[in-house]
Amino acid sequence: VVISIIALLIAILLPSLAGARDRARFIKWKGYSHNLRIDPDFSMYWNFEEQGVGADTLWNRAAGDALGQAREDIEPEMFNADFFTGPTTIDTTTDDRWTEGRWKGKGSLSFNNVDENNQAEHHDSMNFPNVPGGSFSMYVSFFATNVEAYDGLISKGITDTPQQYAMHVWPNGTTKGHIRVSTSTELNSNGTWELNQWVQGTITYDGTDFRFYIDGKLDSAVKNEVGFASTNTENLVIGADYPGAAELFQGRIDEVAIVKRQVTTEQVQEWHQVGQRRKTN
Repeated sequence: VVISIIALLIAILLPSLAGARDRARFIKWKGYSHNLRIDPDFSMYWNFEEQGVGADTLWNRAAGDALGQAREDIEPEMFNADFFTGPTTIDTTTDDRWTEGRWKGKGSLSFNNVDENNQAEHHDSMNFPNVPGGSFSMYVSFFATNVEAYDGLISKGITDTPQQYAMHVWPNGTTKGHIRVSTSTELNSNGTWELNQWVQGTITYDGTDFRFYIDGKLDSAVKNEVGFASTNTENLVIGADYPGAAELFQGRIDEVAIVKRQVTTEQVQEWHQVGQRRKTN
């Protein structure tokens, strides 16, 4: 009888303990996220934490936003099926774009691989000097339910004008994918990630080498000495890639950053350690 009672109590308490652990991790991540926001080298940072289901606007939270739009409720605009033409809200045609992120109570955006994506209006802090000589980093936390060639996580530009930089997912069979950088060259990570799991993908550049990180681990480094394509003045897109075709992401995204320096391996590892969650949800 005593053993049965103990087993019953454990069964009752375990979900509560797991929930408390998740909540503690979420609170720790929020503090870490705040420190990322105030880093002056962050030109773009969306953590999707201030919003929940029913929110209608995204904010660029980065201190390095040259126009100071991080303090105003106007930053990126969204288009659904039609190209961006001016200020609008995130939800013009659907009610299910906002969904739960890595932790209970944390927001993320869903993307349907059909017409859903978000655009931030261009400003010069989105551009980087022609390299060799410049450096930058891209980071995305995503949960992919499908992967096709060139499906865009981040893409600078929406027409066939030179695309300065982009971060894609790239298929490896039917259940796995690479992360891919597209600038004046196109390169894939060696390693892969699994569908239907939260993944943290990071790509850094120091003016010579691209480095690919999957879930905080350095996957590969590839030399690229030809530099970026020329800068452009087009919008930055989250959840799609447009130049040449419409390749849209399918799944969820709950953290996006573009940094005006090469993030170190130690920083990538710390970012993952603080931000990791159970793989599936």
